[in-house]
Amino acid sequence: MLTITVTEVPGGLHAVAESRGELLGEAALILEGAAVTVTGGKLRDLTDTDLLDGLLRAAFDRAGQLGCTAYRLAPEALPAFRSALEGLGYRLDGEEELAAFFSRRRCCGGQAGFRGFSPAPH
Repeated sequence: MLTITVTEVPGGLHAVAESRGELLGEAALILEGAAVTVTGGKLRDLTDTDLLDGLLRAAFDRAGQLGCTAYRLAPEALPAFRSALEGLGYRLDGEEELAAFFSRRRCCGGQAGFRGFSPAPH
């Protein structure tokens, strides 16, 4: 069973995807005012962009719960996945409102919260 956990760390968020205790992927984000910035990440299976999408969505949802209203991708973040993320509807340059992002892609997350997701306990 896949589990995605988003943990608050000093200055940011750390999203981890695991299945049966095995690390499948992770993403690092920093909180900067009203925006959350993706600074890096990795996947065990480099072709599993849906997993990366899930990690980022869970982290964006948690950031929204913490008061962030926008996201951005750091220019150096996720170089191997930038074209895949663009194809999934992520804005590569500049900032995008989280509400606009979730309104375009409502499969999960957004105003009602990420279905099946709970933030990690503190």
